[in-house]
Amino acid sequence: MPAQNQPASVRPLSFAPRPVALSATLAVNEAIARKRRAGERVLPLGFGEAGIPIHPALTRELESAAGRGAYGPVAGPATTAAGSVGSPRRAQ
Repeated sequence: MPAQNQPASVRPLSFAPRPVALSATLAVNEAIARKRRAGERVLPLGFGEAGIPIHPALTRELESAAGRGAYGPVAGPATTAAGSVGSPRRAQ
């Protein structure tokens, strides 16, 4: 027979539930709320997936670069030489 104030479908857990980590979005929202309560002006940009349409010009640029998945060129010969110092792959 179920407990007096519980529906028949409610049963005690056979294990201890694990704590759930705070999501990054919720953490940002709470930080923003604290700052606003303290009187600070805050521009909230930590909203997760915005649902804002992507500008067509940005979409075109992203599409044109989609096949280029490598690092770009370095700044010049001095940078190349400095970057290769101590690299085990370069020493072989």
